[in-house]
Amino acid sequence: MKKEKVKTAKKKKNLAQRDSTSTRVSLTKMSRGHLVPEPSNNLAKLLTTVPRPYSQVVNAMNQVAGSLVLSASKLPHQNIDAILPDDFQLVQYSRQGMPTTDFISIVQACLFTPLEWIFFLQTEDRIFQKYTIADFNLTPFHSERSLEIFRLFRQGQAVFGSAADFYAWLKSEVPALGGIRPISLLDNTFGIGIVRDELTRIEHGVLA
Repeated sequence: MKKEKVKTAKKKKNLAQRDSTSTRVSLTKMSRGHLVPEPSNNLAKLLTTVPRPYSQVVNAMNQVAGSLVLSASKLPHQNIDAILPDDFQLVQYSRQGMPTTDFISIVQACLFTPLEWIFFLQTEDRIFQKYTIADFNLTPFHSERSLEIFRLFRQGQAVFGSAADFYAWLKSEVPALGGIRPISLLDNTFGIGIVRDELTRIEHGVLA
């Protein structure tokens, strides 16, 4: 009886260690931009790697959730473009939490899919959907990350001349980054910095 208990205990310990190792590997890969958090089955069906007009994304979400409604009468509380060059204003603005109306404006201005936003914000699809229907403030972290992404998007748009060309570059394998797709780095502040530096090099004609 004692031997059986010891065997059972060892078996449970081995399984726990295996699960722990698997989890650490997955988290490590995700932190390096190799994995995207798994969306719910419903959201996965409507997300594609091909950018679509935001109105189409909203319509698709309406069909899935039955509750996502963006009011055209809701105006941004802040002119985000006006404060992008001012780090001090961005610090203050992100600390107080970005209103969801401003977040919607940012999402509408970019070509990123909901799945990509979920990856950037390191969140879940239910939280993303909540940010697009409720009237409240985002967390400071999500506010900061959204502003970082938006500032990067505006920089890329200026460097490449169009949002579509910049988005295509983000999705391509860039030799200067070791063959990494830049978009896979955007879930991390350091990764966003790497992409911004590369855009600056491209802007100044340094392609290698």
